[in-house]
Amino acid sequence: MLILQLILLRVKQLFRTLKEGGIVRLLFLAAIIIFSMVYFFNILKNEQSSYFVLSGIIIAFFAIHNLRKDKKFITKITNKHTFVYFAEYIIMASPFLIFFIILNKNFLLLIFFPALFVVCLTNFSVPQYSLNNFVIRIIPSRFFEWKSGIRKNFIFIVAFLIISFGLCFFVATVPIFLLLFTFIVSSFFQESESRDIIEINNYSSKKFIFKKLKDNLLLFSLISGFFIILFLIFNSKYWYIIAAEFAVSISIIFLSIVQKYSLYKPNISLKSNMVMVSIAQSSFIFPFLIPVIWIMCVYYFFKAKQNLVTYLYD
Repeated sequence: MLILQLILLRVKQLFRTLKEGGIVRLLFLAAIIIFSMVYFFNILKNEQSSYFVLSGIIIAFFAIHNLRKDKKFITKITNKHTFVYFAEYIIMASPFLIFFIILNKNFLLLIFFPALFVVCLTNFSVPQYSLNNFVIRIIPSRFFEWKSGIRKNFIFIVAFLIISFGLCFFVATVPIFLLLFTFIVSSFFQESESRDIIEINNYSSKKFIFKKLKDNLLLFSLISGFFIILFLIFNSKYWYIIAAEFAVSISIIFLSIVQKYSLYKPNISLKSNMVMVSIAQSSFIFPFLIPVIWIMCVYYFFKAKQNLVTYLYD
């Protein structure tokens, strides 16, 4: 009964998170999930590839399990915590289990269930506090938006990177990674810093914006570039797809930054910016919107420059 209550609690949390994301992001997420499921269903038809997918699923659950931060809570409320984890992961993996059954991959099922149960018994994670602090420390202070965003979503981001790396040889993995990574990073620029932070280097408004764009786009490019190189190693004939997607991603991050400073006031939330950013993100599905993004980038760049003159004197 307790296991069922915990699972229902997870479902409520999921629905609340989806609701907070807004209808545009919900539609994007639905499209990505549908595309991914169709893709993996076709991959599982191949005998050799199906074992790679199974390995990726087990690695993903290992990462999720050993990075989750609610273990102490679950251990305190029930001594059957292993079965709680197992039930949660079975539900999460249910689309793949259905695929295994439809495709008559019974041997994969025989491997999956014992392997998943073993994963539920493991506890090899580095303490999150220490790992989180280490990651935050190595990020330069000028990337405070990244520090804040990573701190808030640490487990998800680490698991996301591990899964993407583990499955990078599949043709769809890196494009999906770049899409989601763009969504994650563009959400970092929704809080205004204090006035002291933008004044500390005594830059002009123009120099401040250029520096901000250069630093953040470079960091985004370095991380994305690692996965893009892996994509080109395994799937070089589709280079034009990842090149076009990267160009759109850069444009969206650019827009996220300049829009933030076009409305900048010290220490305020700019969540409303996500409406425009979400529209820009839709260009992944509707390419005809890409020129609109570029126009918005130019418009908000000059608007940000003008708005910052109040705080940074040219």
